[in-house]
Amino acid sequence: HGTGSQRPLWGRLGELSMPVLVVAGAGDPKFVELGKAMAECIGNSARLTVVEGAGHSVPFEQPEEFSRLVLGFLAGSSGAEAARAEAAGAEGTGTAGAEAAGAAGAAGAETG
Repeated sequence: HGTGSQRPLWGRLGELSMPVLVVAGAGDPKFVELGKAMAECIGNSARLTVVEGAGHSVPFEQPEEFSRLVLGFLAGSSGAEAARAEAAGAEGTGTAGAEAAGAAGAAGAETG
């Protein structure tokens, strides 16, 4: 293994038991397919989200959507819970603001 190379670990993805968020930009079909394969290898604990309007660099191309996806994933909120939290978060009370930031799926299609 030379500089910049890494031993493939695809065979170990199924060992992951924690929730895993896999994000790919719809404008990068190669990484959408890799994301699907990765989520499939991980199993039921993986959630693939494909973000419209982004290509290879989702965090840079759609930073607000990426933040909502990650925060929503970390908060463990579903889209419906996040929508309710977003409405409640307009007043800025409690954790509603963090949950509102997690309104995942507004511009993405989720599978998993």
